[in-house]
Amino acid sequence: MKELSKTMAARMGYYSLLLGIGYAASGLLQVAENQGALLGALPAIGVMLVLSATYLMGSKALFARRRDGLSFVLGGMLLSGTVGVLYLIMTGADGLLYLLGEAEDFSLMAFASPATVLMFFALPLLKITRRLTSGVVW
Repeated sequence: MKELSKTMAARMGYYSLLLGIGYAASGLLQVAENQGALLGALPAIGVMLVLSATYLMGSKALFARRRDGLSFVLGGMLLSGTVGVLYLIMTGADGLLYLLGEAEDFSLMAFASPATVLMFFALPLLKITRRLTSGVVW
């Protein structure tokens, strides 16, 4: 496993801090959007807040130059990928319903959900984490 330098830890720490803030803002935005039907949005809000906490814990550890911050960032990336792909599948299902005539309209803005956008913003961390964990035997 390669050594975690001070600049690399700071760069990953700031990036995961921004992702954590983004996911927290996304969760709070969903709370603001669903005031009347908050109960139905609780799972999505909970997922966004768990993702936020994962990235924020990773950034805290990386700022202290502890290697366990990499595990939080890696876990956050796995969760981000899972949630982002699920939102992409839901968008594809909506498009398929529109093509079959079951839905009246289809908006590509559903593709630009905050979870999907943040998933794409998390991709640069994948390259850095892969380089740092290249010698790890899983």
